[in-house]
Amino acid sequence: MQSLLQAVQAQKKYIAEAQMRYEQTKAFRHDIKNHLTVLSALLNNNELEESKVYLQKLKTVSATLSFPCQTGNPVVDILLREKIKMAKADGIAVEVSLLLPNPCKIDDFDLCVIFANALVVLCGFYLVMKNLRKCRIVIL
Repeated sequence: MQSLLQAVQAQKKYIAEAQMRYEQTKAFRHDIKNHLTVLSALLNNNELEESKVYLQKLKTVSATLSFPCQTGNPVVDILLREKIKMAKADGIAVEVSLLLPNPCKIDDFDLCVIFANALVVLCGFYLVMKNLRKCRIVIL
């Protein structure tokens, strides 16, 4: 029973972190106009080195905030991003095509449990069947 309570607490913490990260991404998207204005001014003033440095910073920030799939649910997006990253590290090709209804009648906590477990099972199956030449996990 204690481990179940710990799992529930971990999921709640994960959901809160996911929502915070999603808000950070929205803020970055909002600020992008200002960044493009600065970059444009640097280029117009022929300040190429400064432009390259500024652009590299934008790429770095953008990469940390990007989502490989956009389901319409920030919690699921972040969960899938983390699970896809783990799968790719194990050499598993993952394609996700998923659009959740908004509003979704399934609680964020339950969605995390469903998708996390499904991906763990599928990736585990793939790792057991390593002799396959190619395996794609597609969530439709």
